[in-house]
Amino acid sequence: MRFDLNRPDFFDTGKQKNKLGFIQLLFLGMGLSLILFACGSEEPEQIAGSVSTPPTATNTLTAVPTESLTNTITPTPSNTPTATPTNTPTPTPTPTTLPVAIFGDPIADTRTGVEPTFRTSCGEVDTLDFPMDPPNALAYSRGGRDFGVFRARYDKFHAGEDWWKSGGVLGESVHSIGNGRITYAQPNGWGRDKGVIIIEHVFNDGRKILSFYGHLDEESFEVFTGECVVRGQFLAKVGRPRTPPHLHFEMRSQAPDRTLGGYWDIDPRTAGWVWPSMRIWEERLMAQVGTRWVRPLENTGIQQIGQLPSGRYAILENDTLLSINIETGLAREFLNFIESPTNAQVSEGRLYVTQQDAQGLIFEFNENNLLNTAAVGEFPAQPPNNDMLRRPGGGVVVVLASELTGIDGNGNRLWTTQTTGNVVDHVYLEDELIISIEGDTQQTWKIPYLGAPEKLADITGQLATSNGVVWIYSEMGLYRINLNNEVETVATFDETRLNLSDITPLEAGGVMLAHVDKSDQRLLVFSSNGQMSWERSVRDLGRSSLRLETLNGRPYLITEEAVNTTNTVSIYEIRPEQNQLEKVLEAGTRFPYPIDTWFETVNGFELLINVGGGPMLLFDPLVDPE
Repeated sequence: MRFDLNRPDFFDTGKQKNKLGFIQLLFLGMGLSLILFACGSEEPEQIAGSVSTPPTATNTLTAVPTESLTNTITPTPSNTPTATPTNTPTPTPTPTTLPVAIFGDPIADTRTGVEPTFRTSCGEVDTLDFPMDPPNALAYSRGGRDFGVFRARYDKFHAGEDWWKSGGVLGESVHSIGNGRITYAQPNGWGRDKGVIIIEHVFNDGRKILSFYGHLDEESFEVFTGECVVRGQFLAKVGRPRTPPHLHFEMRSQAPDRTLGGYWDIDPRTAGWVWPSMRIWEERLMAQVGTRWVRPLENTGIQQIGQLPSGRYAILENDTLLSINIETGLAREFLNFIESPTNAQVSEGRLYVTQQDAQGLIFEFNENNLLNTAAVGEFPAQPPNNDMLRRPGGGVVVVLASELTGIDGNGNRLWTTQTTGNVVDHVYLEDELIISIEGDTQQTWKIPYLGAPEKLADITGQLATSNGVVWIYSEMGLYRINLNNEVETVATFDETRLNLSDITPLEAGGVMLAHVDKSDQRLLVFSSNGQMSWERSVRDLGRSSLRLETLNGRPYLITEEAVNTTNTVSIYEIRPEQNQLEKVLEAGTRFPYPIDTWFETVNGFELLINVGGGPMLLFDPLVDPE
């Protein structure tokens, strides 16, 4: 299990919590796939133009802390006696349960057909599909990853994607990705490397993009220059070039009637090309109801920091601190004079930043909620793989393997506590921080407003708080710690796959579980008195990881499923009263980086989503589809 400690929990409702990482077993396969595509089929050498690379600006400012503070260390606290679970009879999920009704297809809802407009007689783009096995190309194990890859054989960068699969693709169908007009269709456009088709697509906001299809069989062409085509229409079949058969697929903004050779002297993104599969998913998302904005993939390994007092959302991306405008999705750098930031956290109007092999720095927000760039203090240096949590009363709790350290608002070390393992999850309950730990032993700890940590129970798992009660969802069962710090067993489970399961508090009290075990996956509701009040199977969703979020008092189920190189994230509104799930959003990528997928509730009713290896977006489920 992976614990992501970068959720800020700025809303002190006791309902915010961290989510475990998605489908970590895919990480090894993802790394192998990256090696494979870099060594994939190569294009025939063609002559391409050359464009000079613009210079990049650098910032040479340096930070000078205004104050250096001393550290005081208090004795390590001893463990207080902890409660053990009661042995009262507990309900368990039934061996079989009725399935929930599932409906809704947000991508299908964007398919409006083709009508001529004042922008184009061929009809505007409604949505985009993939060029092989449309709409989602689930049958293709290659395609979508090798855009922009440098290939030494040609001493150039790949300007498109190579599409193929195990067993070969010779003679397989190629389709138009969207409504548009043929600007180039030559059965011998690449000579010995076969035919080329280029299509111009016009969007309803006036934007235009070209899609390019190369290595096509010359005998199979069914379209001609000047013709209109619709999304999914057959164009031609994959031919036999000098290299192993495959489709060379591009999207670009230049040269509607020239092939340009398939390679470029510099990074093609700087010369008018876009990453084709990424752009298809971005356009699909923008067309769906509730999507506020979409930010294209810039880097993998995006680390959450959280919402700043100004309302902007902070992330750490590629050793750069960025703040994102929640209204527009536009990002800008801040504290760019810090050379190697490794983590950051906001607590009581101050920002705490750790650095690679250096002291941590403290920055203060002014009366306008803007960050002052002069450090107001320091705190002891921490290893670069640290995590930080907001400490009740100000300061932070620095989390290392088997160790917790409390830092106050001025940077002083208050205490250090040795634990038995790694932190799994955390929640806030009024003026207390609750942490669950997994290691040689299982423990749940409480960090109060004043004082050192206290051990609450010898149980660990995912945490939630509701009506002043702490709930612990473990592999063995569901427990709660009442106001008297007594642990009560609510339900017992068998063979729970906790890394695929989740818990969320409910507005009326109690909690909902997305529960995955060896035989089934289901939704369970437990009322505030611990009674199971609703249970439905979601096995019809297919075997996937399940996550829960509560937005504006409504529970939502989030699934992530991988098929070949496609990773799909779907969001469903849960309606227990009607025994229904409605899919309200579908996002995805063909460049999966699943450990980088995360979700964050912002403003109480919107969901910030980072698709691992894909785009970031803001989703508002309350938008009226009309």
